Amino acid sequence: MTRVKSIYVCDDDQWILDTVVDILSTLKLDILTFANGKLALDQIAKDSPDLIITDINMPEMTGLELLKFLDGNGFEIPVVMLTGSLDPKNLREAVAYGHFEYLNKPIQPFDLIETVQKAIAFGYQPSALSQEFRDRLKKEDC
Repeated sequence: MTRVKSIYVCDDDQWILDTVVDILSTLKLDILTFANGKLALDQIAKDSPDLIITDINMPEMTGLELLKFLDGNGFEIPVVMLTGSLDPKNLREAVAYGHFEYLNKPIQPFDLIETVQKAIAFGYQPSALSQEFRDRLKKEDC
């Protein structure tokens, strides 16, 4: 018997959290929701999920800050970033720290389901970018 995959969803908008849970309800997943990255991080310390879906802009700890923490502390968890506006600086930063995918809001159900299925199937994949290039991207300002 296979273990049920767990997903953490981080967003400060309760409607988005509810929408993601509703969309993914057809998949057999254990889904926990959090209002910000810090709350998710407290839970990650106890039990690491198979996937994190996170908004970029949230209070207390943004999605990018969560991504940096995961990258800097050896967590190998795929991350899907949600955004209402694709800011080139955020995109560069997320690529530098590695992530699985970007999804724009409003969330399209098919895109979310497909992305989650791919992330779970492939698991954590280090960025295809060379480590040297990733380090350079981390240091550069947009």
